[in-house]
Amino acid sequence: MRAWLLLLLLLSASHSPAHAKKRRRAKRPAADAAPPPPDAALELASRHHHRGVMAHVQGDLRGATREFTAAIDAKPDFAYAYFRLGFVLQEQQEAKRQQGGTVRRAVGAAGAEEPADAPDEPIRLFRWAVRLDPRDEMAYHALGKALRDAGRLEEANSTYISLATQVNPQSAHAYWGMGKVGSLALDEFDADPDDPADPSRFYAIAAKLQPKEFQLDGTRVRQVEPKTPEREAKIEQEAKERREKFVRDLNEGNQKMKYAGD
Repeated sequence: MRAWLLLLLLLSASHSPAHAKKRRRAKRPAADAAPPPPDAALELASRHHHRGVMAHVQGDLRGATREFTAAIDAKPDFAYAYFRLGFVLQEQQEAKRQQGGTVRRAVGAAGAEEPADAPDEPIRLFRWAVRLDPRDEMAYHALGKALRDAGRLEEANSTYISLATQVNPQSAHAYWGMGKVGSLALDEFDADPDDPADPSRFYAIAAKLQPKEFQLDGTRVRQVEPKTPEREAKIEQEAKERREKFVRDLNEGNQKMKYAGD
């Protein structure tokens, strides 16, 4: 009997207000503990990504490639680095084509190996961007355009359809892309408004959804690129390079000033 009484007293004490307060004080440090440290990989990838953007704006494509690749190496699921790197490689490939050369692959992203000379490398990177961030509308648009430029029209059209049906039904870029793909197989000037697959119908939808960026020109549409700080900096850099080249050619005798009446 005395043993039961002692047990009852112990149980009562353990549930007393003072004891409960003590227990709450004991648990408080866990509740007030400092938040977990930020993702070191994300911080490192973000720094490389920022440096890559700055290098790209300044026209340093090699530097941008190096930084975006480093961002991917630091955090392989950093979707936007794939997106940016795809654009940089497209510009490098275009520059090489103009010079009659080839583009060497310099990316070890996502563990998939490609041939050293890989014209489809931007497509692969845009696919990764879409896979890692399936809600990124611009990644779909970039992938569709890259596929269209490569002549892979069915894949391009499928990408734009996915953008319009799975991501954003109000995407002007999706309808504009479908119009551009269709126009490669049809004469845009022979539009048939009654044909649901006619490019002019998709163009009209794009212009209606986003009239400031897409402007109709007859049955066709003209894309008006929005003025972003990056684009303006790039335009300024290109103009500076043209001026420097003109002055250099003038000094070397490869260029002559033209005057009225020449």
